[in-house]
Amino acid sequence: MSRSEESKIAEHDGRLDEMTREIYALRIEKEEPEKEMTKVRVVAVEFKKEQYRLGEDEVNRNLSDGFVIQKEFQTESGAVIFMAKWEKPKNVDGAMN
Repeated sequence: MSRSEESKIAEHDGRLDEMTREIYALRIEKEEPEKEMTKVRVVAVEFKKEQYRLGEDEVNRNLSDGFVIQKEFQTESGAVIFMAKWEKPKNVDGAMN
């Protein structure tokens, strides 16, 4: 076997090892999610002279409470903001008292 062939084999082995690690990490993540969505809030922000502040304040309050903006939708009169709170899953063993 030539040196270039040996070099290519080593390079491919390295790539396979990296892909194997990535696949393993994805399987673990799928089986044990780090966080799950626990709460959602939908906030309407109207683009009117004084009314936008109400929606703005609610969005800021939600951000302070740990919510994150997931999606924004433009409307004729402003925007609708979909917010979610993500937390680590609680272990439930099925033991109920």
